[in-house]
Amino acid sequence: MSDGKSMTVQDLKAFLDAFNRHDADTIAESFTEDGAFETVRENKRVTGKAELREYFAKMFEKIQDVHFGGDAHFVDGDRGLSEWRMTGTEASGERLDMRGCDVFTFREGKILKKDSYLKQT
Repeated sequence: MSDGKSMTVQDLKAFLDAFNRHDADTIAESFTEDGAFETVRENKRVTGKAELREYFAKMFEKIQDVHFGGDAHFVDGDRGLSEWRMTGTEASGERLDMRGCDVFTFREGKILKKDSYLKQT
């Protein structure tokens, strides 16, 4: 992702691109070893690369056409923000269309914490 020292807007764009490729490995590797994701829909904390990889792989199985677009990113030191629109279809056939944002904390060029918020449109 980054130079190993700090995150950039380009890094956050590449991170979102990994979601659109449904690439759970790249997503998990973007986190620190003790990195955490604060989920939205399940309201739980997913911690560590193995759990993160498993969580996102399952998400891509459940919402096979998930896509993130309309994105904007901001980085300032060890904090960042990404805004996005997520669309997709759940296995039940329910269509998803949500706007959301991720609030990030970084450490040494990796994601330490990703805290997500969304609004159903």
